[in-house]
Amino acid sequence: MASTSRSGTSRLSSKAEIEKFDGTTSFAIWHVKMMAVLTKEGTKKALQEKAKKPKTMTDVEWEDMDEKTLSSI
Repeated sequence: MASTSRSGTSRLSSKAEIEKFDGTTSFAIWHVKMMAVLTKEGTKKALQEKAKKPKTMTDVEWEDMDEKTLSSI
């Protein structure tokens, strides 16, 4: 689960700390770091369209993964 400190740092359950993107840092670097966290959490797929959802995954599982992804970003 993600939480945000007063400094705007996201603390994820994976122990990764990524500053929220505020436009003062490089978006490319932030994007790479965020993709690494989402990949490690197994939630990167939720960034795709729901139409690309794996057939073995239920709609509820997809929605749960989507919510987890959004809370990490």
